[in-house]
Amino acid sequence: MDLNKVYHTLMTYGTVAWSEMVAVPIWAVSKLGGQDGPEKGRRIIRWWSRQFIAGTGMTYEVFGLENIEPGQNYLIMSSHRSHLDGPLLNVTTPFTFSFVIKQAIADVPVWGNAVTSAGYVPIIREDRSQSKKKLKGALEQLKSGNSMLVFPEGKRAPTDEFLPFKKGGIVLAIQAQVPILPVAISGTGYILPRKVHVVTPGHAIIRYGKPIPTKGLTYEDRNDLLKQVETAIKSMYIPGRVHPGDYKP
Repeated sequence: MDLNKVYHTLMTYGTVAWSEMVAVPIWAVSKLGGQDGPEKGRRIIRWWSRQFIAGTGMTYEVFGLENIEPGQNYLIMSSHRSHLDGPLLNVTTPFTFSFVIKQAIADVPVWGNAVTSAGYVPIIREDRSQSKKKLKGALEQLKSGNSMLVFPEGKRAPTDEFLPFKKGGIVLAIQAQVPILPVAISGTGYILPRKVHVVTPGHAIIRYGKPIPTKGLTYEDRNDLLKQVETAIKSMYIPGRVHPGDYKP
């Protein structure tokens, strides 16, 4: 028995367990905190994300933050291998943002109400009509100056092989005329891979690429833009288990 794995697995899921208690103040400040309520709620989610990541025992390095322009909002598009990816982005990105999440997360009692009140947008991937309606809320947030996170693969990939990139986020960025911030997260698929419930402490590397502009683009440009985003993310991704120093800028 690996006691290190046992300890950090218990710590990680312990943080998940008390997320229901954290959900109450998230909902309260998001709903009752005035115009900035959802932003205040997202700050609490960021705080909870730090506790979640700390519980895993993982370490991480962050590169490319200099590519982010202060005051600019983005549609963030990232690789996705683990439940750790969202919290890691919450911790390392220098601004708060909302997520496009699957409906199953929004259906979680208490927590689902909390995150949607903070601006998270739930969609049913299999229902394109419902997804289009819900994404109007994400579009409104982007146009109002908020940032959003979309995982273009749609779900966690089980291996280092990328799943097909979907165009929903691309079209959203074009409609909002906001730049896309490409991100690659390497190593989380080793620490907590899909359909595995034991945490193996390890290292992750998060790389923020150069923003890809969408100003002046139209719906007809979606395929070319998708290729740009896909190329950017894949070029930054490091397959397999990663260690400190594996990437040197």
